[in-house]
Amino acid sequence: MRIFIRFVSFTVAIVLATFVAAYFYLQNTDRLKPDVEALIADQTGVDVKIHGDLRWQLFPPLTLQIEDLEVTDAGRHTRAAALDLKLDLSAMWQDVNKWKVSALQLTNTSITEDGNVTKITQLVLTDFTPGEPASLSIEGNHLTAGEEIPIAGTLVGTITYQPATEMSREAIKLTDTTITSDQLTAVCDIDALDNGSSPPEAGVSDEALLPVATLRGLDVIADCVMTELTVGTETFTGGDLKITNLTDNLNVFAEIKDFLGGSVITEIDVDLAAQPIRWRILPEVDGVDSKRLIDWTNRSVHWVAPLGLTGEITMQGNTEAELMNSISSDQVFDGGQGELDVSALKQQMAHLAAITRSSDSFAKWPDTWVYETFIGKLETRGQNQVLNIQLDNLFIDGEGIYDYTTDKINMLANVTFREAPEGSPYVVNPILQDTPLPMRCSGASQDIKCKLDNDATKTLIASALKSDSDTGLRRKLEKKIDEKVPEEYRDTARSLLDAIGRALDRD
Repeated sequence: MRIFIRFVSFTVAIVLATFVAAYFYLQNTDRLKPDVEALIADQTGVDVKIHGDLRWQLFPPLTLQIEDLEVTDAGRHTRAAALDLKLDLSAMWQDVNKWKVSALQLTNTSITEDGNVTKITQLVLTDFTPGEPASLSIEGNHLTAGEEIPIAGTLVGTITYQPATEMSREAIKLTDTTITSDQLTAVCDIDALDNGSSPPEAGVSDEALLPVATLRGLDVIADCVMTELTVGTETFTGGDLKITNLTDNLNVFAEIKDFLGGSVITEIDVDLAAQPIRWRILPEVDGVDSKRLIDWTNRSVHWVAPLGLTGEITMQGNTEAELMNSISSDQVFDGGQGELDVSALKQQMAHLAAITRSSDSFAKWPDTWVYETFIGKLETRGQNQVLNIQLDNLFIDGEGIYDYTTDKINMLANVTFREAPEGSPYVVNPILQDTPLPMRCSGASQDIKCKLDNDATKTLIASALKSDSDTGLRRKLEKKIDEKVPEEYRDTARSLLDAIGRALDRD
């Protein structure tokens, strides 16, 4: 928005300066060009070069045409192939702030700054007078540094530009303005005021996510109704976006009422005055179709349920690395009632049954678990993750690391089966019931593989053999000793189990 304000104010300054110069030097266009350049530089502080022709038409409407106009301003480079301007002569002798531009057209304009390139194929401004509404139409695209495909779009609406005066700051208002791109269609009302409170930003990192000094120098209130938002294979409707940037605080509230069969709300608060800046994000997901979510994110898991999620995320800094290293997050989810593919879990449980030589009841499990309860909580502190999940009588407690730089997860999770409700097919052998079974989950976030952890399994067995263990394995062994070992040898058998457990610990 600051770029937009400066672009409009620069355009107006060029118009006014050019006409003032033309008033005195109209007879000689070769003399006019350097004088116009000097006058613009004096009034706007920007370097302007007119490489092409400069032509006038005095008969109404008064017309100015400039070809190949180049502007350099504080690291921002702008070049326009053509500027065509028509001025209402009836306002010539009034205050320049009351001059009326009948039509202004910019063609093939390129704005380059910090590797970002904005190309304006065509800009048309009609019936423009400072402080009064005018019609605006822009067609172009924007290519962010490091990206390969530009985002193209159009903007059509009403603009009111208020130049800076002794009594007021420079401001822009967009009213009932339609913004259209391949991904988005929205109608917005935007008020932006240059509050003059922030000096130019010096030594800004290329990795900075927010232009902090620019945001602190702007007061912005924006209210947009998003009629369509397309991301990947899904198109969402019924969205609202509200942005408030006042007194060093940026607040973004986004709501999509039709999001994968449910709704999603996200609120972001950014304290721009803090050092480093502080972020607080509040996500809320309700009734989202998990199957559509999985298909949309290209996952291969079968999961059908209405998904809910709430949480709070806090971060500090202004680069991706700073945010990821400082992230602190608590999120809870509720998978409602639904069904989940557990075929991978069945394979690991069958492997464990073979190791412990317990009966393999897992072969009778359905691949799809039709559940009544699926809830969980994820705590994140930097790269450290703590996960707690309940799937009916299955409980998972995991701790591990998520490396954001490599998108790799390494987590050790204890999988514990409690007593299954009556009629449930997901029953485990008593030797494994109530025994935490260690699983190692690792790999990229989109392709996590989980399998029994050999070292942790050995530790588990060692612990389960000890006399103070309360696992299903120890209880099963105690029962076998009572059933199979003569009474006079039972204490010896229990001592032998303890000794084996201690030996395994030493190994």
